Amino acid sequence: MEALKALYQDSIPQRGKIKVELKKEPTDDNAGVLGCVISTITGATSDFGFGGIPTGKFNRRELLFFGADIESDVAFTDIESGKKVFVNYTPKKVVNPMAILKSAISKDAKEEDIKSFPKRFQDMVKTIFENVDKAIEIKVK
Repeated sequence: MEALKALYQDSIPQRGKIKVELKKEPTDDNAGVLGCVISTITGATSDFGFGGIPTGKFNRRELLFFGADIESDVAFTDIESGKKVFVNYTPKKVVNPMAILKSAISKDAKEEDIKSFPKRFQDMVKTIFENVDKAIEIKVK
C-alpha cells in the first residue's frame, strides 16, 4: 500500500499500531469493502477482531473508524509518532469504472458487453494497479 510506504518510509509497518479513518460510512459506496481490505492489511478493526493478549498488548480493536471528519477519503495514523497520511482515491484519473459497469448493467446492454464484463472489469483493476500513482493522491502531515 502506497499510504503505508509514505507513513513508514523505510520502516516496516506494525499491525495494531495504525489508526485508520474512512470519510464514508461502511454502507456508502464501497467504503465497507475498502475498510475490510485495509483492516486485513493493517490489523485495524472497529469493535471486532483481535483483542490482544492477556497483558493488553497488541489490541487491534477501536483502530478503524468510518464516517470520520477528515479532509480525505482515508487517513492513516502511526499511533506511536502521530504522523498522518491522507489518501484520496480517484480511479477516474486512469479509467472510467462507471462506463464499464453501465455498459454491462444498463437496460439496453448488448449481450457482448454483458459477457465481456468480467474480463473488462479485471483489465480495469489491472490498469489501476499499474497506474496507481495517477489514481491516488497522498499527503503526509
